[in-house]
Amino acid sequence: MPIRAGTRAPASIGTCPCSLRTKCISPPMAFLSRRQRSTRPPRPFGSKPPSKTPVAKPVRFVGLNRGVVVCEYVLRTAGPASRIELSADPSRLRADGEDICHVEFRITDTQGTRVLGAPNKLTFQIDGPVELLGIDDDTITGPVDYRALEHRAPRGRGLVILRSTVAAGDITMTVRCPGLQPATLVLASR
Repeated sequence: MPIRAGTRAPASIGTCPCSLRTKCISPPMAFLSRRQRSTRPPRPFGSKPPSKTPVAKPVRFVGLNRGVVVCEYVLRTAGPASRIELSADPSRLRADGEDICHVEFRITDTQGTRVLGAPNKLTFQIDGPVELLGIDDDTITGPVDYRALEHRAPRGRGLVILRSTVAAGDITMTVRCPGLQPATLVLASR
């Protein structure tokens, strides 16, 4: 029997999104009229939705084994982008012309949560006895120049790959972006 929009679906149909509950009598959203689904008044034609500043709200997940907490994970919603973080692996290079270093860069909010979809364009400055092999910003569309010193980070992170030279010395990498706190990393090549 077809059910028209705006009518209440019988609880025995089993198409309710919360059908796992045994006493659920709420109809699924598909059976509600468009007016019943809307909880706010419509905006005038051509108007933009109000801009809302994201607020970080953590969600805590806990794994239990016989009532004892065995693992815990906190998922945080990122706020607006505020800074750049750099981490190197390894932080010391051998000056043999063959040692490789991976430097991860991340765009984060004030709490250290990675910000996805950040439109910021990062500028890299690398000084010292090192060769830039490439910068990957996780962009999978279009051609990418991996040796360019300007990249975007659409997923809020990326990777810089460096190779040591035969000369020893300190390596300084600085990443800047308008509107964000810059980050500087110093590596040693011995």
